Amino acid sequence: VVYRYPRWGEPACDDTARYDMFIKTLARDHLWFRSIPSGTCYRYAVFGLPSTGLSQPRATVEHVVQKLNFNRSNSITKRITLVQRKKRRILNIETIKETLIKKGFKEVQIVDFADLSIEGQFQIAASSSVMVGVQGAGLQWAIFMPPDSVLVEIAWPNLHWNHYYNNIALKNGLKYLAINATRVHPNWSAYEKNIRNGSEVSAQEKDYLIKATPKSVADNIWKFADVTVDSDVVV
Repeated sequence: VVYRYPRWGEPACDDTARYDMFIKTLARDHLWFRSIPSGTCYRYAVFGLPSTGLSQPRATVEHVVQKLNFNRSNSITKRITLVQRKKRRILNIETIKETLIKKGFKEVQIVDFADLSIEGQFQIAASSSVMVGVQGAGLQWAIFMPPDSVLVEIAWPNLHWNHYYNNIALKNGLKYLAINATRVHPNWSAYEKNIRNGSEVSAQEKDYLIKATPKSVADNIWKFADVTVDSDVVV
C-alpha cells in the first residue's frame, strides 16, 4: 500500500522516482511505479508485487539492506543519532549531545533527515545503534537500524501529542523507550506557515488555542510545538 497526498502548506506531491532505490529491492519490474507522473497525488494506491517470500517486518528490512549492498560490519557500533526537525524542534539538542559525550558516548551526531537525500537518510539510519527524536514520520527510518538497537521517542501526551512507535519498534526487533518532553513551546511561525498559509494568528486566538482541546489538525498547535528535554533522562 502506497500513499502520498500533499500535507498542509504543500503545493504538490513528491516525485515518486525518489523511492526507486527501495521499490526495486522488492520488485523486479517496478515500471508501474516509475510511470506515475511526477507530482501526482493520491490518498491510497494498492499495487501488486511478485512474492518475495518475506512475511516478517525484520526479514523484509534485512532483505532491503542486503539488496542495497549496505555492509553493517563496516558501520560504527554505538553510534547515537539525534534527529532534529524544522518543526517540533528539540531546543536543547546541543546540550543533550554534550551530555552524552561527557558520559562516554563517542559517536553522537545531530541529523535533520529533511536535508538529506533518500539514500543519505537510509545510510544514517542503517549505521545508527540508537535513534532519539520527537514523534514524527522521520522516526520511521529507525526500522533500518540493526536488530536490538534502541529507538527513543519524545512526545508530550499531556498536550495532545502522543507516543506512537512502540509497536513498530518491537515488530522490527528494536528496543523502545518513551520520554515525555520537559517543556513544550508552541511554534507559532511553523503553525502559521503549515496551517494558515502564512496568515498571522492573533493574540486572542493564540490564547484560545493554547487552552482549548484540539478537534482536528487545523487547531492542534501542539503538533508544531518545540520542546526541551531533560538530557539526563535521555542518557
